[in-house]
Amino acid sequence: MKNAGFRFGIVLAVLALTVWLLVPSIQFYSKSEAEQENIRRDTPHKLKRILNLGLDLQGGMRLVLEIDRSKLDSDDKDVIDRAYAIIENRINQLGVAEPILQKQGRDRIIVELPGIKDEKVAKEVIGKTAQLEFNLVRDDATRERALSIIETTVSGGKVEDSDSEGAKDKAAEDKEKAEAELADKLFSGSEAAEAEKKDKEGGDGGSDPFASAGTFRTMVQYYGDMSIVKTEDVRRVSEFLRRDDVRRALDRAGLGGNSFLWGNEPVTPERGSAATYKYLYYVKSAPEMKGDVIKNAMANIDQGGMNAGKAKVDMELNAAGARRFATVTAHNVQKCLAIVLDSTVYSAPRIQAKISGGRAEITGSFTMEEAKALSIILRAGALPAPVNIIEERTVGPSLGQDAIEKGILSMIIGTALIILFMIVYYQISGLIVLFALFLNMLIVLATMAAFGATLTLPGIAGLILLISMGTDANVLIFERIREELAQGRTVRSAIEQGYQNALSAIIDANLTSIVVGFILMWKGTGPIRGFAVILVIGITASLFTALFVSKLLMTSAFHKRAKISI
Repeated sequence: MKNAGFRFGIVLAVLALTVWLLVPSIQFYSKSEAEQENIRRDTPHKLKRILNLGLDLQGGMRLVLEIDRSKLDSDDKDVIDRAYAIIENRINQLGVAEPILQKQGRDRIIVELPGIKDEKVAKEVIGKTAQLEFNLVRDDATRERALSIIETTVSGGKVEDSDSEGAKDKAAEDKEKAEAELADKLFSGSEAAEAEKKDKEGGDGGSDPFASAGTFRTMVQYYGDMSIVKTEDVRRVSEFLRRDDVRRALDRAGLGGNSFLWGNEPVTPERGSAATYKYLYYVKSAPEMKGDVIKNAMANIDQGGMNAGKAKVDMELNAAGARRFATVTAHNVQKCLAIVLDSTVYSAPRIQAKISGGRAEITGSFTMEEAKALSIILRAGALPAPVNIIEERTVGPSLGQDAIEKGILSMIIGTALIILFMIVYYQISGLIVLFALFLNMLIVLATMAAFGATLTLPGIAGLILLISMGTDANVLIFERIREELAQGRTVRSAIEQGYQNALSAIIDANLTSIVVGFILMWKGTGPIRGFAVILVIGITASLFTALFVSKLLMTSAFHKRAKISI
């Protein structure tokens, strides 16, 4: 037989390749659930090489999102396409294996997330509008003036006009007075300070150096060149800042173009203290730049400086953003630039010099998980309009496990019946077919793993269908061989003619099925698309194993024999 060694080499190479492609999947699913979760979190790139399980097999969540068009300035015709692209990007960054997204009508997007563990984080990342802005932090004197105006207003006093020199002098005096009072509380050790601490803490004086007396001005305290507010006072301070009379007073004083914003996470300024605080930033309302200038963002660990070992986000800006960033930093050296995400300040680094080249970083008191979530949102950008979750359904893993067990059981029963039939009816030739079918299944699963495809419950049904289709092709061939043997042909000639005569029927049946499979992949979604993927890959593999592998094995086994076991 010509080129037999080369052909066997091809079969062995295909077999070795399929095993190699399936090894990551075998290793992944042989680990415990906790170990699998660690891989998803720490090395999500490994998920690209495993055979994923669909929502119906491993559980997960299904969301129906609706775009809130009332928040749009005009009827944006492509809003659903833009929202779809952004949500798809966010989900991909979440590391969800083979998510399913589907547009429904002009306002809804259906999202299926198989295997998702942290449902809260997923919903926040998917639905977050994420308006990212870069706002200049106002100087200490301007901030102190605003705080003094608020204190005067809530106390019923009169606010000076914006051009009043007395207002500016009073702000400076108030700042000095507040700093002096805080210094007395921190360092004087006087009986009055100790009594105030005891009264506030209800104890023996404790070690909290930031105890407040309860008024607005004492609730907003200094820590270095920053303002901080005790966590339990944040709500009260926010209520003061939202008051209409406070806003009007700030407008009359010429400070209406600024905003008070809270920091992202509570901090503990004093080591060993149980008290937590939040930073209160006073920033210019009009942003210097917006988040659409961000080209890329990645979470990393800071390797040096004061934040060494802490999480950070490295940003890369586009050309326009790089030019604007260079201009902003050049004109505001020694000022702080706040990175504001949805009206929350994540960091406010001081500009030390002009920053050019289009690269920057966000640092702050967040964990690596928070840095990753922030980088996801920064990379995806802002949604064109808010989206509301109008339907949420969670599929538990027990349902998926039950589906897997029943699907595997059906495959075992179906395969066992086919094996029994092929061995009894076709004898040794039947064993050759079974090897070809086994290789067919390996090729299908390995190909899916290579492309990170998802195995769903309909996909398992597709695998069962492929077993029967592969058997059908070989039955056609064997019956043709029997006809040739009945006409007196030699074994070798009967095998050649049998495969040749059955070729047209096999190609015809499988080609039409492949066309249908591509149409289902094109138009179908969810389980239908999963079924179509299995069908197309399986039919292609079936043609290879039936027309090449089984023919090679049949010819090698019987070409020198006078009789054939068929």
